Amino acid sequence: MRTGPQPRLAADTGERGAKEHYGDPVRVSNG
Repeated sequence: MRTGPQPRLAADTGERGAKEHYGDPVRVSNG
């Protein structure tokens, strides 16, 4: 899930943002 210029921010926002946006299944899918 690295589509932005900031892989670090994307990972943080992806794990936390996705979890709050989608829920738990997203976090598990990410790892």
